[in-house]
Amino acid sequence: MKVLIVDDEVIIRTGLSTVLPWKERGFELLEPAASAEEALLRLPLERPDLILTDICMTGASGLELAAQALRDYPELDIIVLSGYDEFAYAQQAVREGVSEYLLKTSRPGEILEAADRARLRWQERKRRAQTSARESAAYREQLLSRLMLGSGEPDEELLRRAIAAYPQLSGVGRGRQLQLWRLAAAELPAPSADGALAPGRVEASVARAVAAARAAAAGERTPSPAEEPADAVALAASLGCPVVPDARAGWLAAAAVETPQQLQPLLRAGLRRLAERGRPAFAACGEAAADWSGLGRARQTAFHAFAFRHLAARSGLVCHDDVAGRTGMRPVCTPEEERGLIRLLQAGGEDELERGADALLELAQGDAQATPATMTAWLYSLLAAARRSLERSAASIGRELPPMPEGASPAELEERPREALIAELRLLSRRWAEQGRGGHSAVRQAAEYIRAHLGESLTLQQVARSLPMNPTYLSELFKRETGQTYLEFVTRERLERARELLLQTPAKVASIASEVGYEDAKYFNKLFKADTGLTPTEYRQLHER
Repeated sequence: MKVLIVDDEVIIRTGLSTVLPWKERGFELLEPAASAEEALLRLPLERPDLILTDICMTGASGLELAAQALRDYPELDIIVLSGYDEFAYAQQAVREGVSEYLLKTSRPGEILEAADRARLRWQERKRRAQTSARESAAYREQLLSRLMLGSGEPDEELLRRAIAAYPQLSGVGRGRQLQLWRLAAAELPAPSADGALAPGRVEASVARAVAAARAAAAGERTPSPAEEPADAVALAASLGCPVVPDARAGWLAAAAVETPQQLQPLLRAGLRRLAERGRPAFAACGEAAADWSGLGRARQTAFHAFAFRHLAARSGLVCHDDVAGRTGMRPVCTPEEERGLIRLLQAGGEDELERGADALLELAQGDAQATPATMTAWLYSLLAAARRSLERSAASIGRELPPMPEGASPAELEERPREALIAELRLLSRRWAEQGRGGHSAVRQAAEYIRAHLGESLTLQQVARSLPMNPTYLSELFKRETGQTYLEFVTRERLERARELLLQTPAKVASIASEVGYEDAKYFNKLFKADTGLTPTEYRQLHER
């Protein structure tokens, strides 16, 4: 609590400010003022909470000071110190709103007790003001939440009250359009059990986030995550967009815009700054609505666009208009992609695996038709192919893999693709290393070479040269390690790959035959039927039912 002493007599000013233990009692003592005029000039800058003033001074009196100060700052506490024990003065002091009337002959303890009482009144006023502010904020937040998250078209009364509370949303349907953004950042204020922050706390959280973001932008101390709860929220609020937490640990921001593109450059620049600071955030823009009847559609499309956030590459910004027409990327990996993933898993380094995961995601992000569902299917097909290849590799050297933990689910790959992908790659890489510790290394290397070159002629001499090794010795090793001749092994691998391609791609049978090393489609059909009891076409039709 800040205290200002006002008296035109220097001895009184000095005595009151130095004799009484203000600091020890928890008060902040300002430089005393020598007149009422000086005190009034300093009020706007120094904003004292308590004024102790003499009544009779050169120039304006203490009572005139009290009247003027309380008119401008009604929350002030004023204690009058007078040398006159006269009822008329006391009556006038009460009329002017003075809190207490003390004689200058009062003991120091009595003056301090009066100051303590003033502090109690000040603390109570602060408490009431904070409660009132919270109640007011809670009311506004409730209106905004009902407006933005409610089902159906908002009724006129709700709309009128919400716009009165948030005038920046006015003008929708009268030259301005409504736009909703769904936001998420690395650190979000924790939602309560019902998916919202405690009533009256949203605006406070946003204010802290905005202040922290401004401090960081000004080059001041970078706030910690605890101090900066929502970067994306601060960004939206700094653009004048009211925000409300949704039920899925994200935020919805609303804006009344002249054009749908109005805020995009500012958001894009802000998201880029956040990414440069190592605090990536996402913003997903819904379809602009011509009036409030389109609120539901604007919200729905914002959520739809948000699902594309992992396909936003480094921009952090996804707009519904940009992704609405996407038809999807191919959902099945190619043989080349599978072979590349196997090489990555065999390399096995932690950094290599993370870079490989990032490269796979960038490949999906670079596909102009990719959707969350088809990206997930593609990643899932890659991981499934890697697991099958691992099983075949173990079988080729006569080993049986121990049961593997359940892999990343499609839901995990869609919600957290990078984390889920890296975790799965680490698991598969460890299994490749464990599997590699059994059997003859030459047979393992030969099997890997064969799988990577199934479309070639794959003579024993060709494979032996790749190692390098004597062909006769390699043939003997194959028989001993796998229980199959070299030719039997190659045929089995080709037919296994053909079965996968028949089920995973719409390619013609002749094309699949060529891809697995058989230029003669009739011969391929004969081998396939001998192995499965079905022609390739019958096999595909059976599994498509």
